Amino acid sequence: MKKIIALILSVVLVLGLLAGCGNEPAKQTDPATQDSLPAGMVVLSAGAAVSITYDAEGLVLEIAGASEEGEDLIQDYTGYVGKTCAVVSKELIDAAAKAGFLTADTKNIVIKQSIRSELPGTHFLETIETEVKTAAEAAGAKAVITVIDESKLDENGYINLETAQALLCNELGVEKLDQYYGAQTPTDGVYICTAEIAGKQTYHHIDAITGLIQDATDEELLGETTDETEIPEEVDEETPVVEDPEEDIEVPVEPTENVSIEEIPEDEVVED
Repeated sequence: MKKIIALILSVVLVLGLLAGCGNEPAKQTDPATQDSLPAGMVVLSAGAAVSITYDAEGLVLEIAGASEEGEDLIQDYTGYVGKTCAVVSKELIDAAAKAGFLTADTKNIVIKQSIRSELPGTHFLETIETEVKTAAEAAGAKAVITVIDESKLDENGYINLETAQALLCNELGVEKLDQYYGAQTPTDGVYICTAEIAGKQTYHHIDAITGLIQDATDEELLGETTDETEIPEEVDEETPVVEDPEEDIEVPVEPTENVSIEEIPEDEVVED
């Protein structure tokens, strides 16, 4: 009997231990390491462009270079996952200044919300702008900071023409352009255009994704012209145009005076 009771107690003890293991509290995990779904993306451009993907709480999940300079900028940047977009943006501005992408000559810093991106809060973009401004001023940059929300994008998610022209004005240091010639919509994500100020024309490529602006040449503006396309030369109005020699040309005959026989003197008439 005692053996049976001891056996029963042993079984109960084992079952109790197993139940206790099943109720062991789950280990705490850093929210940033959990599988969060992306809620949106912002693109930060300051001489180099970087895209920042964030979750519903505004915490950074991933960054990527949005330009060649941006790819170089983030090569050695780690530890950003789980930080707020504002903090990461500030750190990227610091890094851009140290790497020489952001200088005192930089005219534009762009913070752009990507199309269909959810904003974690009403002041989400403003908070990023504040941190970026603080870092830029500390670096000695005097660039104009432009925040581009979804209202300033076209239906394809590109920076719209009006905003692109405003960025170009910042780049050139003027309030407005005298004339704008070129694309009304981006080609492959780029506005190829000519700006005219005080009679002088300059050529530019405006990236409609990042807001970065590069100088171009007039030959690049004529990029659609191929070697097979003939460009007519200007013809001087005073220079005569030579007709095709194969065409029939009527040679005018000089008119001759009509001379009657009566008018020929007799001594000039030769008899047979």
